[in-house]
Amino acid sequence: MINILYFSKNISSSIIDDYVSASYQQDFINKLSDTSNLKHYGPGYANYNENDQYEDVLKKIDSNPDIVIFGHNWLSDKATDVEISIMPLLDINKIKIPKVIILNKEYVNLKRKLKYIKENKFDLMFSHHHDVNIYSEIANTKCKFLPFACNERFLTESKQTKSIDVFFSGVLKNLNKDANQSNFRINCQKRIFYTIFDEQIKKRKEFYKYNIVWNTVPRFLIGKIIKKIKGHRLFSYDDYAKMIKSSKIILSSLSPMGLISPRYFEAMISRSLVFTEKSELFSNVFDKKFITTIKDDATDLHEKVEFYLNNSKKFEEQTEKAHNYVKENHTWSNRVQSFNREISKI
Repeated sequence: MINILYFSKNISSSIIDDYVSASYQQDFINKLSDTSNLKHYGPGYANYNENDQYEDVLKKIDSNPDIVIFGHNWLSDKATDVEISIMPLLDINKIKIPKVIILNKEYVNLKRKLKYIKENKFDLMFSHHHDVNIYSEIANTKCKFLPFACNERFLTESKQTKSIDVFFSGVLKNLNKDANQSNFRINCQKRIFYTIFDEQIKKRKEFYKYNIVWNTVPRFLIGKIIKKIKGHRLFSYDDYAKMIKSSKIILSSLSPMGLISPRYFEAMISRSLVFTEKSELFSNVFDKKFITTIKDDATDLHEKVEFYLNNSKKFEEQTEKAHNYVKENHTWSNRVQSFNREISKI
């Protein structure tokens, strides 16, 4: 096995509050640990010191790594942060073995991140975003596309009882100036519910008979205040996984900058039907026949919900094919295999 030194905040630790919901990062680390001798270092890990240099770190981890990887949260996802990296005093140019970095949340600090990568002469970078050729040119560093995937915990061979007809949970729309996210989630919500300040008042007549679980983060401050007063919260990761597995239809849409989130794969492998917006970006990752597209204004949402919930044979055919496809091609084990192939070429 290859020996890897992995620089990252400890996202499995309760100390790092900002990364409690960053499950895909931990999923990747867990699978990478299965295929390598992985040593961690960074905020939240034992004996961490922000002033340490590379040689200090080697003494602490008691290892002789073959490669150094800087994980998803090495570079700041907060535009207000003065420092771009979590260990600004670390002289990365003194590291003489191969150096790899994983870009994350490309819609925040992208220019600063790519400048940092160029200045520190990384050997390879990975991105979950498809614009890898652009990033390669700007950072003067080869960039490989590493799509998101799903945790195998969503994989169950036996078919589960699905008591929820339609499910959505998450941010209605990211308002970051570079997010460039569509109004698809908002439009779906308005088709299903009467709303005020993004808060759902009651279901519309055509959706009244369906069991709908809709747990969102509103765009507006007053909507967030209403949510807080009512005691609403987003699901824990375990509750979220249970909801996905228990749902017939999952509403999903492209994340900021057109990122294809893990939810697509989590839903498909759970034998849930994915309803999403129309986009050519899906062809960068998977065959569009495994999802159901809805018009941008969601005017056909009710029609398609009715069709699939009243056509069990069509529903099962569609979801079974998607389940098998994702199980074979889009787990984090698949992604780590691709990752390892690329770093072995350095």
